[in-house]
Amino acid sequence: MLGKKTKKILVVSHEASYTGAPLLLIQLIKFIKLNYNYSVQIVIIRGGPLEKEFEQYGSVTILKDAGYSSRRGVSRLKSILINRIKNIKTFYFAINSDFIFCNSIICGNIIGWLRFSRTPIYTYVHELEQVIRMYLNSGHIRPALKYSTSLFYPCKRVQETLIDCFHVPVSKLFRLNYYFPAHYFENNLLTACPANNEFLYCGVGTASYRKGTDLFIDVAKMIYEKSLGYKFVWIGGFGSKEDEEKYRTMALVNGKSVVEFTGALEPPQVRLLYSKFDALLLTSREDPYPLVVLEAAYNKKASIVFKDSGGISEFVEGCGWVINQIASKEMAECLFKLNKDKLQARGVEAYEKVNRLHSNQQLLKDQLFIMS
Repeated sequence: MLGKKTKKILVVSHEASYTGAPLLLIQLIKFIKLNYNYSVQIVIIRGGPLEKEFEQYGSVTILKDAGYSSRRGVSRLKSILINRIKNIKTFYFAINSDFIFCNSIICGNIIGWLRFSRTPIYTYVHELEQVIRMYLNSGHIRPALKYSTSLFYPCKRVQETLIDCFHVPVSKLFRLNYYFPAHYFENNLLTACPANNEFLYCGVGTASYRKGTDLFIDVAKMIYEKSLGYKFVWIGGFGSKEDEEKYRTMALVNGKSVVEFTGALEPPQVRLLYSKFDALLLTSREDPYPLVVLEAAYNKKASIVFKDSGGISEFVEGCGWVINQIASKEMAECLFKLNKDKLQARGVEAYEKVNRLHSNQQLLKDQLFIMS
């Protein structure tokens, strides 16, 4: 993909939100710019708070800005016209590029017409079966599966999903580790957990069924019923007022909440909190390869995850704890067996592993070279 003759790259991001895929894409573009000095043209399907970050590494075109969907009347028609002009401009970029890199399988709608540029299209798949099936009939997935020259995956679970559930030929699939370098966190490393006997565990993300917030609360309740000296904090906001009321009520035991909810925080604020905790509890029911586990590892914190939730157990195995089934009881039982020494030792192992797999420039170069 990154051969000597490659000069121009068209990068397509489905959005510019503070979420995993766009954050990872920025790091990958930065790596390419620093190591290959290629010209990068960036097209973002839907704008967001990371637009300025993208602009540091290439010329950026936003197909749909933040207010696109809310406009009505003449303003709406004007936005549609501008969007069409930008699409034509994007197609021109594609024709004049050496290859196209799409950062999500849900970019299929744009892949559907960019294929007519006859420029090779490489798609990075971050999603698992549940999300892929949700978008499958909307036009956002099928073109990506059909017309991508190759599909990249970050972990074995995503690879297996593409082969077993969507019959993608093995010959089209290539591994590309997430590149999330250590220096991204160096200024955020704080002191270790407070030197006392209290255990502090955190969950991270927008509270939801998919993130398993109810399971996190169940674990906290089970621990609370049997032992003191444990504290549970959910770092993140709520999808709606109804969700907030539901989860706050769910966490009450005799009128007292067994979980502290921080509410929505900016990503830099979240990273500052990791070192305050003993470990991360990832209670997600489906989460392909969540960055929160890597962020915790850079802070020398181990994670406790469900094996069947996604591909992150591939990372956590050997440097954290993997629960064989998605069940709060099993996770609570695991916590009772842990002590500070075990948690800290696994945290160090997680730190070494995340640097080896996700901050290794030579590994990334080798993977990109193999995909050429």
